Amino acid sequence: VPIMSVVEEETDSGTAESQDLWASILGEVSRASSGSKTTKSVLVLGEDGSGKSTLVERLRGLTVDFRELCCGLEYSYITVQDEDSDETASKLLVWTLDGDPTHGNLLRYAISESTIENVLVVVVVDMSRPWTVMDTLERWTKVLRDHIDGLKMPPKRLKELEERNVKAFQEYTDPEETALAPVAAVATHSVGEETEGSVVLPLADDVLSHNLGIPLVVACNKCDLLSSMEKERDYKDEHLDFIQQHIRKFCLNYGATLAYVSAKTGKNCDLLYKFMVHKLCGYLFRVPASVVERDGIFIPAGWDSAKKISVLYEHMKTLKPENPFEERIVKPSVRKGTHEVEIAAEEDNYFLVRLQTVAPIAGISAERRAAEPPSRSPLPPRHPVAAGGTTQRTGPPKDVKSAGGETVLTTFFNSLLQRKSGSGATTALAGKTTDKNLSADAAAALQAMQNQDRGRKQAPSNATS
Repeated sequence: VPIMSVVEEETDSGTAESQDLWASILGEVSRASSGSKTTKSVLVLGEDGSGKSTLVERLRGLTVDFRELCCGLEYSYITVQDEDSDETASKLLVWTLDGDPTHGNLLRYAISESTIENVLVVVVVDMSRPWTVMDTLERWTKVLRDHIDGLKMPPKRLKELEERNVKAFQEYTDPEETALAPVAAVATHSVGEETEGSVVLPLADDVLSHNLGIPLVVACNKCDLLSSMEKERDYKDEHLDFIQQHIRKFCLNYGATLAYVSAKTGKNCDLLYKFMVHKLCGYLFRVPASVVERDGIFIPAGWDSAKKISVLYEHMKTLKPENPFEERIVKPSVRKGTHEVEIAAEEDNYFLVRLQTVAPIAGISAERRAAEPPSRSPLPPRHPVAAGGTTQRTGPPKDVKSAGGETVLTTFFNSLLQRKSGSGATTALAGKTTDKNLSADAAAALQAMQNQDRGRKQAPSNATS
């Protein structure tokens, strides 16, 4: 089915001719589609990415995996099948405006002075981004109100349209309450026509306080993602009830019908289609309101009230009904991507050596060192003693100094490495530690070891003399 997009050319020359051309083309299509019957239209509004086009495809009975964003004003139609036969009874023209409110001037092709009484408006909101719900509703109803106010209609006719909305709200009856009573067909009378024997109650102050004169439906799309919101955004039941009560209060103010739908899974899409056919074509509609399933809510205009909405307050513990919506349902902050730095653990031997240069050495005494078995002694093997009482050495390691008692310090740390690894002493780190890095207790323990070592060296010299 071809879909035509209407995009207004904002140029200095040829603007009037272009508008007349589009108006004539669309008028011919409308007359050809509807024949001699009255043309019924559906106008779909909402933000980009809310699923307007996908929802329209669902209502048309089509299934699509991907749908490009609407551009300008799109045109399509929905075929209405006769209830008693498979023949086409009529067609509903569907106008879909893109998500740019500045294109509101294109609404003149969908709603004019001659067609306004045969139009139903659907405002689609994205439930996967709940913080945008109320802004979306306020923005697009304002665009719609500005367009209606700009139409050249007599005040009397506009008043009649508003009274028709009030009457439809007052005369609504719940199918469950009138199951045994004969169900009256939906009023198909023209604007201003009265019905006999009708008794209606006055409306509350918060009902239809913003009367557009047009039947309005709020379609909360992507309701299949409500369960994931509870996990990903830590939304609890009271958050979902808080969002629902704000939407329902808005619907009361505008006399709108509320439907939670999912264009992806098709949930409640068939219900929405039947309701639109009911409102525009007069077909019977026996589906009652449903508020049990969180992702399947359906509240027709005329059923809801402030008292029924107050039932949701019982489940709110941390949230209050009067709390501002934008303060409680906020947009999550976008976290910048951070790269985790990989930390490699150093070997135990190097860690122990580094630790001993910082932390004080406790529990080490000269007596304990002296009592250790010779097999675990970190001292190097003794060499033959030459004449004069001097010990011959092959020479210290290149990285170990023999002056100032640093040899004892080297062997002390090598003993720590021997205990941990069980292998021979490692001298790779010898000579790198000085007395300045040791605490007073560690220095005292090392001095005692040094004195003991000197005493052992003098004993063989006295024996030879």
